[in-house]
Amino acid sequence: MQQKPVMQKVVQAIAAAPKSLWLKLLVALYNNRAYHWFIAIPLAPLDTFFGFLYKLLYLIWPIRYWQEWQSLPEPHFPLPLVKDDVPVQTEPCDACGKYLTSMITTYVDVDRVRALLPPGISLDKEHIHKDDRTGKDEHALMLMFGYTQNLRRAFWPLPGMSYLEFLVGVPHVILEDNNVDPSRRFFYIPVLHLNHLYPTILGLLVGYRKRWSRVWATENTYTVRSLITGSKILEVSFTPNDLPGAENPSEANHWKELLDQPNVNPFGQDKLFLHFHWAWDHIHAKDIRPVTAELTIYQDIPGLSPGKYHFEGINRGEWINGMAPQGGLRFCAPFELLPPFSLKLLEKHDQVKVAAIRAAAASANRDV
Repeated sequence: MQQKPVMQKVVQAIAAAPKSLWLKLLVALYNNRAYHWFIAIPLAPLDTFFGFLYKLLYLIWPIRYWQEWQSLPEPHFPLPLVKDDVPVQTEPCDACGKYLTSMITTYVDVDRVRALLPPGISLDKEHIHKDDRTGKDEHALMLMFGYTQNLRRAFWPLPGMSYLEFLVGVPHVILEDNNVDPSRRFFYIPVLHLNHLYPTILGLLVGYRKRWSRVWATENTYTVRSLITGSKILEVSFTPNDLPGAENPSEANHWKELLDQPNVNPFGQDKLFLHFHWAWDHIHAKDIRPVTAELTIYQDIPGLSPGKYHFEGINRGEWINGMAPQGGLRFCAPFELLPPFSLKLLEKHDQVKVAAIRAAAASANRDV
C-alpha cells in the first residue's frame, strides 16, 4: 500500500483539527505580547493600503459626517494608562485613531435585553431600573452611529483607514462563574454594521459580531442597509441641540463609567476582552454635544422593534441614581485599542491584585 506523503498528512491533520482547538490556539496567541507585534507589523501597511483605497472611494462618495469635527487634533500615541485596570499595557503596536459618533441611550424591557446576552454573561441587577410609568423593569441600551478615522498602528508613520460602523451595545454586564473581580462591569455588543470588508474581517478575528453592510452618512444623517439586497435596516437624522450650561467638563465622567468598560466577546468556549483606552484628558466639554435624534427602524435590531423613535438631546448633567439619561449626544474622542486578552489572563490579573491588597492590609495591621 502506497503511503501518503508527509506534507499531505500534515495538511489533512490540520483540516481535521476541531474548531475548538484552533480557537484555543488563537487565545494563547492573543495572550502573548510577542504575538501582538508579530501581527501588527504586517497589518500596519495593510491599514495604509486599504485606507488609500477607501480614500479613493470617498472622493466619489465623501463622508461629511459632522465635518467640522473631523479635523480635531489627536494626542501622541501610545497613550499612558491612567490606572492598572486591565492585564495589558499600552504599547506602540496597538491600534489607534479617532472616533466620531452620535450616540443614543435608551431603556428597554429587561427581558428583551437579557435575550441578547450569550451564556455566561448577565445583567448587573444594580443597573436594572423600574419605569415609573409602566412599572416594568428596564435596562440601558446604547446605539452608536460611528465614524472611525485614521485607524493605524501607533508605531506606523503613514495614514491608516477610515470607515463607518453602527453598533448596538449593552453596558453593565457581569460574568458568571469565574474568578474575576466581582466589581468589574463589561460592555457587550450583539451586532455591528460596517461599510468595508477589511475592518469587518479584523473584528471577526477577535469575536466581534461584525457584518459587512451598506452604511453611509451625510453631515447629520446615518443610514444602514443590508449588503446584498440593499433593504433598509435603519436611518436616523440628528439636529444639534446645544443646551445652555451643557459644557461642564466633569460631566464626561458619567460617560467614562459606561465607555471605559472592557468589551467582552464570546470566543468558542472562552471569552476575549478588548479595552478601548479613550484619551479623556484630550476630550474637551465642547467635544460632547447634545443632539435631537429622529430614528426609523425598518427591521428588528437587537433590543428594538421596527418603528419611529424620537430622542431629545441629553443634558449630560441629569444623571439620577446612576441612571444614564435617555436621549442623544455626539462626541469625538481619540482612542487606543489594547490587544485582546482572555478570561484566564483577566482572572490571573485580578487574583494578583487581590493578593496585593490583602498583603498591604496585613502589613498595615501589623504596624498598628
